[in-house]
Amino acid sequence: MATIWSVKQLRVYQRPLKLLPQLYDLAYSLPVIRQKLRKQIINCGEGIAPLIAEGFAKRRNEAEVKRFFEMAMGESDELATHLEQVKILANRFKSVRVELCQKLIEEYTIESKELYNLIKNWNNHPTK
Repeated sequence: MATIWSVKQLRVYQRPLKLLPQLYDLAYSLPVIRQKLRKQIINCGEGIAPLIAEGFAKRRNEAEVKRFFEMAMGESDELATHLEQVKILANRFKSVRVELCQKLIEEYTIESKELYNLIKNWNNHPTK
């Protein structure tokens, strides 16, 4: 197993950053009357990678690493739930693309699963 030198090497860090443009597109397709949901979606999406970065920065303290990774997983799970809500609302708001919503739900579900596995196996990952 290769040594992890930088948080940028972690897929769980790369994925939420890569998905941000699509997430913004979906959030801003919601009507203004759903502004609270829009803000929640954006806040969750923007919060995942920084939490992972902060956890990785504390990698000498296993409990701290896992705590930050668990918070990132919570953000990802919360985001998937908000996206499920958007999918339900898509029937009322034709500007919302259901296929994009479903794709994002799948991506953030994968993110949560990979974070869970990373937390569970953190001791087996060599870091410097």
